[in-house]
Amino acid sequence: MKFAITSAKLKIIGMITMVLLNLAMLGVVTQPVLKYFCGIVGSASLTIFAFLISEGYRHTSNINKYVLRVLIFAIIAAFPQRAILFIVNEGKTDLSAYFNAGLSAFLCLTVISTYDKLKEKSLRYALMGMMCFLSFVLNFYAAPFVFVLMFIIHINRENFPKMAYYITTLYLSLFAVGVFFKLTNSGYNGGNLLELDQMIYQVGCILPLPLLYKYNGQEGVKLKWIVYTFYPLTLVIIMLLLHLR
Repeated sequence: MKFAITSAKLKIIGMITMVLLNLAMLGVVTQPVLKYFCGIVGSASLTIFAFLISEGYRHTSNINKYVLRVLIFAIIAAFPQRAILFIVNEGKTDLSAYFNAGLSAFLCLTVISTYDKLKEKSLRYALMGMMCFLSFVLNFYAAPFVFVLMFIIHINRENFPKMAYYITTLYLSLFAVGVFFKLTNSGYNGGNLLELDQMIYQVGCILPLPLLYKYNGQEGVKLKWIVYTFYPLTLVIIMLLLHLR
């Protein structure tokens, strides 16, 4: 029997890698080699969940309920996310501390829904550009590249080679830029170095492409509510770990 990947398998892999990404990005893992390992492998979750959002959007029977579920999930996750950053940044946080992966998922879903309703290419391009710009300025989770990733997957969903080419090109380019400035230390420090680390981590977005190629379009075991509760629960556990440190 040919090896095939169901939606359930993608969700399980996505949840595992998401934990690794959060361990790296939220300051739980600090040893440099381990941190880069967790960050790079963990970034596979970005591609997996962007793909699953696109699949969910394509197959949902009620887009409004789907959007509402993701929004509620984002609101619940916002509070432990803010608590974690409060600890990590020693009490220095702003509104962006509430901006978690759930909010980025909600915005991605809303934007691709709006994208499909627009008929003119110029308006679609304007929407993509505006969303990527605003996400960067407002410091949304993994912005702006996760939104670019979402658009690549959604627009090229029926053409896997093209999708894989754009994702590979984008994240190898980011990786090269991040490594170059990290090694040369060209005026970067503090928070800027963290941004460079995140650029390097995101080369891991390429890793799930073989899995997506093998995706058979089947749901498999139903894990919907497990996925919705797993992320906030992960943040709560990370918050407790940081409290105990």
